Amino acid sequence: MEYLPDLERYTCIKYFILVNEPNYEVKDWNRWKVGLENVAGVFAQRGLDQRLVLMGSDHSNAEHWHIQSVDQLQHLLGAYDIHRYESDSIVRTGRLEKYLRFQWEYALAEDSQAKEKCLVVGEAGLKDDADTCSNRRIDSFEYGIFMADYAVQAARAGTTAISAWMLDDNSHPNFNWGMWTNKEKGLRLRSWFHPWSLLSRYFPKGSTIFRMEQPSPDWRLLVGTTPMGTS
Repeated sequence: MEYLPDLERYTCIKYFILVNEPNYEVKDWNRWKVGLENVAGVFAQRGLDQRLVLMGSDHSNAEHWHIQSVDQLQHLLGAYDIHRYESDSIVRTGRLEKYLRFQWEYALAEDSQAKEKCLVVGEAGLKDDADTCSNRRIDSFEYGIFMADYAVQAARAGTTAISAWMLDDNSHPNFNWGMWTNKEKGLRLRSWFHPWSLLSRYFPKGSTIFRMEQPSPDWRLLVGTTPMGTS
């Protein structure tokens, strides 16, 4: 964490997450908590706490890790994040928004500083017909609709940022999850790139989202103003 920004001149490193999906990788809450406390202590000794923000819990399908993080680690965590791969039936019926809203409203209710912290979905995607290496719906037109619907519900729930899983297929061998295919397949853009890129452009960083009443169960209404004052 000193080497990359100081010697390699990376200016993009702003947050630090201790262990991807720790409920799966570490499995033991207390062990992970002590690890985070140790990292925070070393960061403070080296002055890195002035340059890097600790983010967590990064849980996936373990809401109690998020609740415990808010309750026990709010003094160390400068941002909250979760992972959520959801089924089409949940997103299609609008229930994802309710799930995410609970995550963030709990943080806002129990952490007096949460209004100043980022609330991030660190990994977002469809879990139907998918495993860690391949999403068998990734090339479909419907996947673009699913991801756009996911993004709108997450924004309406109060999410600060949503990171789609994932950018391209070059990251792992025999991988099939990206907006782009791999180099061997010509780095071809998949159809779900287009709605995702439009949402990113029309709702840039600093936008204010308004939770308007939905006109019908078949519509998703996302309303906001940008930092430039446009809507």
